Amino acid sequence: MRPIPLFRILTALGLIAFAFSGCSSEPTVPPWQSAFGNQVDFSFEDLDPDQGQVSGGVVLTGVTSPTGYDTYEVYWSSSIDETGQLGLLGSKKFTTFVDNPLIQVAENSPLDGDYLLLYITDANGKNRIFTGKAARVKDLVQTDQTKKEGASNSLLEVDKVRFAFDRAEIDAQYQEILDKAFGQQKSPSQIKLKIIGHADSRGSNSYNLALGGHRSQAVKDYLVRVWGLLPDNIHTYSCGEEQPELDGEGESAWSVNRRAVTLLEDSQGWDCSSPL
Repeated sequence: MRPIPLFRILTALGLIAFAFSGCSSEPTVPPWQSAFGNQVDFSFEDLDPDQGQVSGGVVLTGVTSPTGYDTYEVYWSSSIDETGQLGLLGSKKFTTFVDNPLIQVAENSPLDGDYLLLYITDANGKNRIFTGKAARVKDLVQTDQTKKEGASNSLLEVDKVRFAFDRAEIDAQYQEILDKAFGQQKSPSQIKLKIIGHADSRGSNSYNLALGGHRSQAVKDYLVRVWGLLPDNIHTYSCGEEQPELDGEGESAWSVNRRAVTLLEDSQGWDCSSPL
């Protein structure tokens, strides 16, 4: 029996490997999902001052929607991923762009979860995909005493500005939140604030410290320019990446941690070891 040439054996093995390479049972990730996660910001800020109740706009920015899908769905969840999915909050069809707010949560709506999860479906509603985007829901609570003390104390609650990746510009939705909180102040020149900037975990410590500083400075500049607060009454700080509001890796955590926190100067203290 003549021996089989080595090159024929190698060729046969290569064909077998090629054939099996197309038979993987690993789940595939839609090609748009990675770009969607990096470009899109999904957020919600509660504006209802009563415990256990929420209201406000669910906002989606930076969207380029994948072909074949025409509806966004938002679900309540007890966790940052699909394992905690609860009831449907609402849905909205879109065409070539998304008109914000994606969903308007009515006043006195019940707080039904700790997070909101964003899904996308096709025209028939048969294919539903979790986009990987989650928004943490922090219940804005004001006590009766806080309500009596006037609008200034609301700054302790409507306090966070979120930022896009590697950016320090304030988006329109957060300008509106700042406008609502500071536009009702009778004596803006008397308000004294501290603003702490934060970054997500990507990048070096030194870079993120600087980025957090740019973000706190951006909020200060806006309040001085638009609402007449005095520059000397606003102190800015940065924690960089050292104080994540939400632990974890991935855009769902990163988008929450890119923020600037505004506090009244004489309110509670802070440091970079616990989240604000």
